[in-house]
Amino acid sequence: MSLSFLKISEEKPTWPYVAQWHAPGQRVVRFVVEDPDALYDEYADKDVFGPYTKLADTDWGTREFGIWDPDGNTLIFMRDL
Repeated sequence: MSLSFLKISEEKPTWPYVAQWHAPGQRVVRFVVEDPDALYDEYADKDVFGPYTKLADTDWGTREFGIWDPDGNTLIFMRDL
């Protein structure tokens, strides 16, 4: 899976379940990918999903899912709709 670019944000995210996805001192990294559905399927059997992980179309015009890295940072894999 190739990445087009990534966005690093220190802003607090504004999506549902924000308390479960972001804590002070953690980072959110958004990876723009060609096919988040294929990547989601690839990760599905690797035991990396949290309790709120789901692939969805968002109100802000992306299709995305997120996971946590071992340090607790949020990794979002997304594409624009």
